[in-house]
Amino acid sequence: MASTRDLSDKLEALEGTCCQAFTKVCKSAYGLAMYFVAKSQDRASEVRIKETFEEFGLPYPDNTDQFLSGAAGKLVFLNRYGMLLRIELDENHFDRVDDSPFVLPVVKSIRAGKYRVELCLGGKPETDPENVQLVKDLLAADGVDYWDTKVANNGRLPLKTNTFPEGIPIIIDRLAVERHSFSVRGIKRALKSLKRKLKGNPIKAIRSEVSEAIQENYGELIKAFDDAWPSNQKHADPVKMKSAWRLAEDLLEQGKITAGWNEVEKGKGSVAADAAEKYEGRIIQHEAEMKSPAFSKPSSAGQR
Repeated sequence: MASTRDLSDKLEALEGTCCQAFTKVCKSAYGLAMYFVAKSQDRASEVRIKETFEEFGLPYPDNTDQFLSGAAGKLVFLNRYGMLLRIELDENHFDRVDDSPFVLPVVKSIRAGKYRVELCLGGKPETDPENVQLVKDLLAADGVDYWDTKVANNGRLPLKTNTFPEGIPIIIDRLAVERHSFSVRGIKRALKSLKRKLKGNPIKAIRSEVSEAIQENYGELIKAFDDAWPSNQKHADPVKMKSAWRLAEDLLEQGKITAGWNEVEKGKGSVAADAAEKYEGRIIQHEAEMKSPAFSKPSSAGQR
């Protein structure tokens, strides 16, 4: 016969699962509704987003097959740099977690009307379901709830550390996590699971190990984009911006960032790879237009 404590644990787990499912449905529906409301009513934000692309030295997508649309915005994949641009509604109802080493690092973030355009690192797709639970436990120990738990929301930064020799496991969909007030029992459960999986290594040491690896390998890149477009400036410096992109190309060549969406097998979730290929064609077309004698109108990025 099950003990009272066993029954209590089972009821708590069932309650958590039901709440998680309900929360997931509500957030997805609300985010999707807000996205279409903003899309239909806020043309000023769309203009600002296009200007942000220009400041980055990139053409704005001119076809829907050049990006992916989600519940809260769009993703534009940059094959030649191993990075992506994430465009999300910048509203208070999204509880973003930006200070965890286990959530995809942001290289540069720009406010564009009611949206935020963020340049993010590329990584490898996750293939091990055990890493999904591992990251969930690591985040839970920090009071962060990975509520939309699925392999597709996970990836790996191509950096080798002592704890993670096959790459640092991360959450690539930031809106899949949020700050949460866990019960003491819930945190203890996560810590117990981590102690077993990480063979007793202190969580604080592992967090520091990952943070240091990210800073050591990407710190220069983040600084390059900050120097190219300081937060207190309306426009970017086009010369410094080109230098920042060249640094990204160097890191891609070194294997420290990667266009991991191209590693997904065709026909099995490779829509990101297809969108990336289409957008690369858009970039090539734009570069040809810029070199054409018929092109004479300066972009806003070149106006000072």
